[in-house]
Amino acid sequence: MQAKDVSSDELSGIYTEAILFVSVFAVMGVVSFVISRKHARNYVKEPASAKEEVPLSDAEKRVIELSKLVKSGLLREDEFEILKRAKKAP
Repeated sequence: MQAKDVSSDELSGIYTEAILFVSVFAVMGVVSFVISRKHARNYVKEPASAKEEVPLSDAEKRVIELSKLVKSGLLREDEFEILKRAKKAP
């Protein structure tokens, strides 16, 4: 692309306008995306299973606590199995 009778000042102005034009549309796209995400979060439906929380029994709560102890290293796996079976027996 050649510009024969155009001075460097005019070319600089054209390039500046082109850069501003592209940047304005880029900013508009980003703003539109952010606003769309914000409004989409307001209208998201939660699954029915998430709304209905089933209360855990005491035995289930205890097994969860014991598994946390195993993960933290305070309880060995074989001890966990023994305690888990002991809770289910009675």
